[in-house]
Amino acid sequence: GPIGDAPVIFALASGARIKVIGVNRSDPYGTAVLVRPDAVLKSATDLKGKRIGTTRGSIGHFVTLKALDAAGLPPDAVSFRFLPPADTMLALATGSIDAWATWEPYTALAETSGRARVLVNG
Repeated sequence: GPIGDAPVIFALASGARIKVIGVNRSDPYGTAVLVRPDAVLKSATDLKGKRIGTTRGSIGHFVTLKALDAAGLPPDAVSFRFLPPADTMLALATGSIDAWATWEPYTALAETSGRARVLVNG
């Protein structure tokens, strides 16, 4: 059946033997690391020491790891909180996490509602 791109990447990286039959290109602007509109964070470098909410093994998780690597930070430079998207949106709103790594439609919903802004595009 269909599956997102990040779970395939994580599975291959762990040594799983899988076959990919077809692919569909994702829009990099549909995935993002979001922060509250009033957050002082300006770039991926500012994520050091922060709490990042996402779903384990998701494209959000992958986007965060990619952003950390591009900023010269190791994966353990942040504290991951693995939650489902609805819980993560609430956690960002209440300040339980500092950033939310997610995908569409959550990215657009958070931005258009004024609850978040993009820190890093996927």
